[in-house]
Amino acid sequence: MTDIDPLLQRNNDFAATFPHEEASIVARHQVGVLTCLDPRSDPSAFLDLEVGDAMVVRNADGRVSADVLRGRRRSRRTGAARPGPDELLERDPPRPDLRAPRSSSDALDGDVIDPEGHQLHIITVGQSDTAPSTKVYIPGLNAVIAGDVAYNGIHQWLADTDHEKRMQWIASVEQVEALDPAVVVASHKRPDAPDDDPAAVLGGTKTYIRDLDQSCRRAIRPRNWPTR
Repeated sequence: MTDIDPLLQRNNDFAATFPHEEASIVARHQVGVLTCLDPRSDPSAFLDLEVGDAMVVRNADGRVSADVLRGRRRSRRTGAARPGPDELLERDPPRPDLRAPRSSSDALDGDVIDPEGHQLHIITVGQSDTAPSTKVYIPGLNAVIAGDVAYNGIHQWLADTDHEKRMQWIASVEQVEALDPAVVVASHKRPDAPDDDPAAVLGGTKTYIRDLDQSCRRAIRPRNWPTR
């Protein structure tokens, strides 16, 4: 038996019994949740979601990618949402044709989304703990959803960086600083860490990177450790 065998069996049992047949295929909350693939992060747990509450999309780095936007447009056209979309290996059992009304959608033109008159600026930056990375600037709130560019109160993922990438990450943080936001929401943070102290969030992120970079330069490096 492999590691996946019991998961597949649970999935088959779920599809066979499907305890949520009476639930609406339309999410109760008209909001989408986009998060990363970190196995330590469970949207249902930290957002206190029940099955059918919201659509949940997970991808590498929690990026607002073209695929994510296409998926959102497709779901709006059909009016449908999968029940419990963050369930492991979930498969939809047979269900009747809902024939939901269809509405037209336009492809995103540029880098601004305008939900209900509140502009969201989608900004692609260079390096963070990965590259490329995305941040969202909300001028009306003077806020930045910093993605992986900023960390807040926890250890940062630097294993995939060398000196050059670490300096590029600092430059990405400084792009956020240049917006002079009042609020910076980091993708990775201590639950009780405040979002309304940008100097601490962004300054702390840069300091952590610089400290690690200096330590790497001083240390006796084991084999395969980045040398630049």
